Amino acid sequence: AFVVDATGSMSDELEYLKTEIDYIAQSIEGDHPNVTMRFALIVYRDIGDKYVTRVTDFTENLDDFRAELEKQSANGGGDYPEAMDQALRDMNYLSWDDGNTARVAFLVADAPPHIEDASAFLNEVDVARGQGIKIYSVAASGVADEAEYLMRVASQTTLARYLFLTDDS
Repeated sequence: AFVVDATGSMSDELEYLKTEIDYIAQSIEGDHPNVTMRFALIVYRDIGDKYVTRVTDFTENLDDFRAELEKQSANGGGDYPEAMDQALRDMNYLSWDDGNTARVAFLVADAPPHIEDASAFLNEVDVARGQGIKIYSVAASGVADEAEYLMRVASQTTLARYLFLTDDS
């Protein structure tokens, strides 16, 4: 699952994902040819923006996923914190496969949730941990200290990794 901040500051990262999704899928298939891949997308902004979250549940069809991804654009924001907690809540309600399967989410962002929603964010991280979802946090360039801290906690709590992009990545 890709959980992506779609506010104005994230336009480069969103466009990068659009151009690289085929490469990502081919790399996974090359390394794990017998694995069935499914893709889900949650883009989020903030309360007061055009939308708070947009959810596209899992599909095995990469073309369908790519088409949904292509429809997205980065806009809105303005006040630094975003609705990251609500995006993780929606992520936890996706149709994750049961049984012996890898459950991986990539949280791509540069801003934290609103300070009053930090505990809700951490609660959703704990729910994800209980479901066996690994949250690989990918911090965009210019990530706020608060966002870095919470994203690191999310990754560590779910036994995943915190990654970061730079202007040169």
